Amino acid sequence: IPSPNVQESLQESAAEESLRKAVSEFPSLEICVTGASRLVYFTEPDSLAAEKFRFLGVRLRQLRQSRTLKRVLVTSTIPEEGKSLVSANLAGVLARRKERVLLIEGDMRRPTLAQQFGLGTLAGLAEWLQGSLQAPSNIYHLGRPGFWFMPAGNPPSNTLELMQSGRLSLLMKQLATLFDWIIVDSPPLLPLRSE
Repeated sequence: IPSPNVQESLQESAAEESLRKAVSEFPSLEICVTGASRLVYFTEPDSLAAEKFRFLGVRLRQLRQSRTLKRVLVTSTIPEEGKSLVSANLAGVLARRKERVLLIEGDMRRPTLAQQFGLGTLAGLAEWLQGSLQAPSNIYHLGRPGFWFMPAGNPPSNTLELMQSGRLSLLMKQLATLFDWIIVDSPPLLPLRSE
């Protein structure tokens, strides 16, 4: 009979293998990022701006040494302050270390990331929240940056109700077991004006 330490080690190895298999089953996509997107980590990796994002990644890893840190919510006060730009560049930086990084496009009212990646409209967070599936889905592996992406999906009419339904917390718990980092590009804090 194996010792308790050996049994625990075998269970951890089996759990890790199961996670790797689950994450590898998400479909892969290629992105097309242009200079106009301002995703400097992808278009100008040697620039000062890309270096600043690498520094942000180092600081987050340092914080992780003293506390549990897996989820990072990037928000702003009002729309168009750069939260999507920060989220995408940060996901690229964190994925450099071969960690499993998931970028969630959480702003379902005004999504921009799928468009900036040149992906068009894909099923995403909105469809998962409105559906009946329990397992995470609508997640895509982006080959060149090496991270996973859950787009916002088609903007629903009941965004606030979906976010408060309880399914979002279920999803986040499940995703925390699959990924080393979860970066959420969230909606702005102040209410949106009607246009």
